[in-house]
Amino acid sequence: MNYNSILQRLSTLFAVMCISLAAFAQDIHFSQYYASPLTLNPALVGKFNGEWRVGGIYRSQWAPAGKPLFMTPEVFADFSLFKGKLKGDALGVGISLYTDRQNKASFVWYYPSLSLAYHKGLGKKKSTQISLGFQAAYCMKNLNFNNMQFADGFTLGSDGYTYGSSSEVNNLKTSVNYFDMSTGLFANSKVHEKVTIYGGFTWFHLGHPLEQFSKSTTAQGTDIAWRFVVHGGAEIAVTNKVVLIPGLLYQYQGKAQEINFGLTAGYHIQVKPEGNTTVFAGVWDRLNPEYSSANSAAWGEESIIPKIGFEARRIRFGAALDIPLSSVGSFKNGQLAGTGLAASYKGNRPLAFEISLSYIGRTSHPKEDIYLFNPRF
Repeated sequence: MNYNSILQRLSTLFAVMCISLAAFAQDIHFSQYYASPLTLNPALVGKFNGEWRVGGIYRSQWAPAGKPLFMTPEVFADFSLFKGKLKGDALGVGISLYTDRQNKASFVWYYPSLSLAYHKGLGKKKSTQISLGFQAAYCMKNLNFNNMQFADGFTLGSDGYTYGSSSEVNNLKTSVNYFDMSTGLFANSKVHEKVTIYGGFTWFHLGHPLEQFSKSTTAQGTDIAWRFVVHGGAEIAVTNKVVLIPGLLYQYQGKAQEINFGLTAGYHIQVKPEGNTTVFAGVWDRLNPEYSSANSAAWGEESIIPKIGFEARRIRFGAALDIPLSSVGSFKNGQLAGTGLAASYKGNRPLAFEISLSYIGRTSHPKEDIYLFNPRF
């Protein structure tokens, strides 16, 4: 094994470790955040025109050699209850489960949650609604040391570096579990016959849950930082066939920030009282602050995200592709190719891909089926 090969492998290892450490400190995120309502805002649970809803989303991220470093699937089910019995209001309850697998399952975590929300209709036609939601969760994070390598495990011999056991393993736990709480607000209003605006705010990790992988009795562990999410948008019926959906999401956790914004256009192939058949296409953008040596932050483009979708009555399907634009190193043949914008065009770029699917069901036709606005993009 030559010296350049050793440096390449160590550089790749270092990059993967940095990515994993960043993932420890931040929550998951979806480009199709609207397709995962219970991980976006607990106030959205039960907020749809129907009685029950089931859905799922899958994200595959950073696949330098055909095997993604991150895989994040989520499934959820929620119910919209007591319509016609609460004078225009409704109660939402739901469950969700997502799991995040990183670096060949070296780090895996499960996050089952239970959400509850109350939706209050305002005005004679209930065209303005305010929702308040709460979420309780139990987080389980697991480490698999068989897929990890640490610096003190490398030994230099006549054939170069070889990897043996590491003392770091003895200092770490294999799992950490804790309870978690979040809350959120959401409001929407039909300000015109053809225009609906909406916005929400979510506060995750209310109790600052403690995460400690060290076995040391003197180690203090790490408090999970609060995550704040602000999201909003509009649905604008330009014609009987065309709808425009601009949207924006901003989230902040610790020192990590991001902004997602974009525009999606929908075309109604069929318009029927029981539900339209619509195709969607849009382009979104993700911005992140890039910190300079002077500790000042300048926002820059991280990714451009083309999206497509399809809606037939109560079925919704969506897909998105993250195309990175920021100064992030790319991989070629499993090795780190370099840094900077030019390097991102060499070899295999670290793309992310998502698909989502949901279905809204109904078992009866209540006398008063209050329309609960359900953001689509």
